Amino acid sequence: VLTLTVIGGYFQRGYWIDRFRITFYVQLLKFDDQDLRRKSAIALGKIGPPAIPSLVEALKSKSRNLRFGAAWALSEMGK
Repeated sequence: VLTLTVIGGYFQRGYWIDRFRITFYVQLLKFDDQDLRRKSAIALGKIGPPAIPSLVEALKSKSRNLRFGAAWALSEMGK
């Protein structure tokens, strides 16, 4: 069953779920656990183009782990 919800007059199928997933995975890129960062980067790469703006923003972070993870996720796109 697919439930469609209109929030603020805007709806795009899967948009809100993707935004949540992207935010969640980007936050995981900050962790020291390399395996967790790798899996998060792969997941973001599979989400594809909707994740690009968040990843580009993450490249500006002071966190080295976050920058590295964001670059890794961008490299995973299209694989």
